Amino acid sequence: MPGFLLALGLSIYVYFFAGDMVTSKTKQQSRRHALLHGLLPALMPVFVVGAILAGIVTPTEAAAFAVVYALILGVVLYRNIKLVNLPGIFARAMRDSAVIMVIMGPLPPPTGC
Repeated sequence: MPGFLLALGLSIYVYFFAGDMVTSKTKQQSRRHALLHGLLPALMPVFVVGAILAGIVTPTEAAAFAVVYALILGVVLYRNIKLVNLPGIFARAMRDSAVIMVIMGPLPPPTGC
């Protein structure tokens, strides 16, 4: 219910404050292109959560799937990521993960459950 109220409130805000709603043919084509261009990345959470809820994969496997899916989209489909840049991207990801591990390492194990 809160999600629906939030969506309703944001829709009302956009309706009143979006400005001039008269659009030309080029703007409509540009919006259509942007919608289609963003459809595949927007489906990643659907695939990940759907696979977890269906019992096909574990959350760790779903995370690995999301990484591979994003990598394929970035390198092959959209060509935003160059293969030459991948070692640096992986190195930054490892460094950031190591920082989180150092922060989480000294914490006591969770209790309960």
